[in-house]
Amino acid sequence: MPNPIDKVRLLASLATEAMGQGISVHREGDSVLRGEKEAIKAKWFLGGKKSVYSFSCRLDEAQHTATFREMIVDRSWGIAPPSFKVESYSQSGTTVTSKTVEKAVGGGGTQELGRWRDACSTTVGAAGWIFKHEPTAIP
Repeated sequence: MPNPIDKVRLLASLATEAMGQGISVHREGDSVLRGEKEAIKAKWFLGGKKSVYSFSCRLDEAQHTATFREMIVDRSWGIAPPSFKVESYSQSGTTVTSKTVEKAVGGGGTQELGRWRDACSTTVGAAGWIFKHEPTAIP
């Protein structure tokens, strides 16, 4: 196994990659990276809705482990605009990957669960760290 890179360089690398995928990121302390991306938005005069993807990645330098959590939250207010939504899911063990495409009056968009997880896993592995996904935990 190659020598793992240090925590600061790994956090910087993960932040750069996340921003490249349109995810806004911020650090909490010296070992946690959090981010979110608002991907599906629709508004009209009676209300609206949005879909927000969020993640957290906590690094444990002693164990060289990156613990990853992610979720998507859908919110609406008032009377949400009429929409057409197509969702596709796949599951392998406890790991779920999904893609949602929504067209609505006043907006729409595409939201993917698992895309950033896969990229993060690749980056963490290439850095010589262990990637640990916690699928049932809130970021």
